[in-house]
Amino acid sequence: MKRIGLSTGMYYKFFSSLEPGVIKRCHDISTSALEICCVGGICDKGFWLDDLPAELLSDIDFLSIHAPSSHISYGDNRFSYDILDALQRAWDKLTLDHIVFHPDTIKDWNIFRSYDFNIAIENMDNRKAFGTKPGQLQEVFDKIDCGFVLDLNHCYSNDQSMLLADSFLKEFSDRLVEIHISGYTSYHEMLHQTKQEAIERYLGMLDAPIIIESVCTATYQAQDEFDYICSHV
Repeated sequence: MKRIGLSTGMYYKFFSSLEPGVIKRCHDISTSALEICCVGGICDKGFWLDDLPAELLSDIDFLSIHAPSSHISYGDNRFSYDILDALQRAWDKLTLDHIVFHPDTIKDWNIFRSYDFNIAIENMDNRKAFGTKPGQLQEVFDKIDCGFVLDLNHCYSNDQSMLLADSFLKEFSDRLVEIHISGYTSYHEMLHQTKQEAIERYLGMLDAPIIIESVCTATYQAQDEFDYICSHV
């Protein structure tokens, strides 16, 4: 059975992505997979990554963290190390599969040498100058041996034919550890509303865990989106 679950960031318009109540909401929908969203930082609306309740996450089959990616450039500086130290503590505390980074935010890959968590990078959307093409991700893989997260929304934003997604899979299928999915009109919309078959068709093709990143405009939509995506695998 495919592992399908939510990103806590689905609820960011209503709650902190790090608060226990949001983790419970995601847990109530699926224990097959979960991604803890730290895109905005390791502290969000007063909730800290360090305070995540391990007991709420103990029965999640596949668990990942999305590392901070807003207003950060990872390099040899105290701010970067503070974040990486917090991610390492979470790695040591929880049973995580990997931690996801945006490749365009990493300026010095050598900073990871002191850490032992599993790293994965994802392809970027059309707002980014780096990370949108297979050749650019190959530059990263030449520097560090890590996993690959295929973000179908990001592929669609760059190429609605989805030939780009096929290229990523051709080049990096052996590195594939996770799939991100959502609909696309301008950001991360509900796939059960956009009904984009070009994105949906990959749901039945791939075996990696699927994380839903669609952003709720009403809290009940998370269950609707989960049910819709499950119906297409």
